[in-house]
Amino acid sequence: MDLQKLIYLEAIYRLGSFTKASEELHVSQPAITKAVKSLEHFLEVDLIIRDSRSISFTDAGLALVRWAVRIMEDFAAAEREMAEFSESAGLHLNLGISNMVGGWLYSEVYSPFIRRYPNSTVVLKEYPWGEICQSIIDKELDMAYTTWEKGFSDPRLDLHYYLDSQLYAVLPPKHELRSRRQIPFSCLDGQTLSVFAKNSLINNIITQKCRELGIHPQMISVTNHFSNMLELVNTGAALGFVVMDKKSAPFNKRKYILRPLDEPVLLETGFITRHGAPMTKAMRLFAQYVQAQLA
Repeated sequence: MDLQKLIYLEAIYRLGSFTKASEELHVSQPAITKAVKSLEHFLEVDLIIRDSRSISFTDAGLALVRWAVRIMEDFAAAEREMAEFSESAGLHLNLGISNMVGGWLYSEVYSPFIRRYPNSTVVLKEYPWGEICQSIIDKELDMAYTTWEKGFSDPRLDLHYYLDSQLYAVLPPKHELRSRRQIPFSCLDGQTLSVFAKNSLINNIITQKCRELGIHPQMISVTNHFSNMLELVNTGAALGFVVMDKKSAPFNKRKYILRPLDEPVLLETGFITRHGAPMTKAMRLFAQYVQAQLA
């Protein structure tokens, strides 16, 4: 029993005719008839009942058609997966990057990746947290390197944890809270806070925590740009926030003071993908480059 004979059988069933199967497959009708008879002889069962006007499938024939469909689907899937392993295959990746944690990918991963695969296309898009998640769900992004609260889950997303991270407050050197080793959330009451745009992770975390504690800081949420947040801190206009992990760039200690929050806001950093979506070759290779830099 070979695959080609199963392809003939499935076409006869789907089209309801030896003639139509012959035309679709560009094979002579006698060749298809001979293949089916050979299959029946091999299996020692009747698959198709023929008369002068119509054909009908026996129970055995119907069962074999169901197997044929499954085998053809698996065969096609195997071909697609093997194509992913081919070095000559073109790579394309739509990658989302959080502006809080993904900046290092540009120099340490993107450049060597493009040198290794010069025919590849990697489109990097910086988004805040809410837009990253929705873009993954809507299939606008293949995957994204970002951060999320420890314990977060969403049935529409798969999380691929790489690093522990934590939320820190960023203060100007002469800020009134500079002497504290940790900053309680209650001390943020009445403070001016730069918390990025409303769909950012930091905005969501700080807003929710303040609501729970009944405190009322003044929120500045007009930007998604990290440099703008630091400028607000540098001028003393606001207290800012930053996600810190082992890949975070060092801060200028003369210009800024970093303090963890009390209670600590624990985060995780890594890739997110659409739930159940298979990893393409481009996704796997890019993730391997990231892992190599984190090792």
